[in-house]
Amino acid sequence: MTKAEYQSQFLSGNLLDEGNRKAILRGIVDHMYDNMLKFGGEATAATLEGMSDPTKLEVYKITTGGSITAGSLTVATGDLVYYDGSVWKYLLDKA
Repeated sequence: MTKAEYQSQFLSGNLLDEGNRKAILRGIVDHMYDNMLKFGGEATAATLEGMSDPTKLEVYKITTGGSITAGSLTVATGDLVYYDGSVWKYLLDKA
């Protein structure tokens, strides 16, 4: 879908129709939720390293530092990291 096609979903049709309006808003909320960072809690580097299927865009505050292979990170206590769907990345590197 092109950007113009996406925009036309909001600009065409009868936006006063309750069902249509709710469907549009539901689509916006779904898109925002799927693409925003979410707080996953606190975890050790070893816990994150051991995750077989981490949740995309969940942010973790590191409680005990160490290495995270997927992303080649060496994290310290207090760092914030998130999983981008393929590797771990820093959100905040306190070093």
